Amino acid sequence: MIKPTNVFCVFVFVFYKMSSYKIYLPQLIESVHFKFNLLVINFNSVINFQNTRHKLFNIKISYNKL
Repeated sequence: MIKPTNVFCVFVFVFYKMSSYKIYLPQLIESVHFKFNLLVINFNSVINFQNTRHKLFNIKISYNKL
């Protein structure tokens, strides 16, 4: 799961970059949002992978019982 400390670090990093490069805020928010979406997608795919693995495992078990 995403820890609050990690989120905090991300925000600190973002503000640090903003102060060093003077980027526009909307661009910044967009890029962070995009990265967060990628993270969520990756997280979901990991969960899906776990689920399929469990299903395969269940199929194996039921096959062995036959």
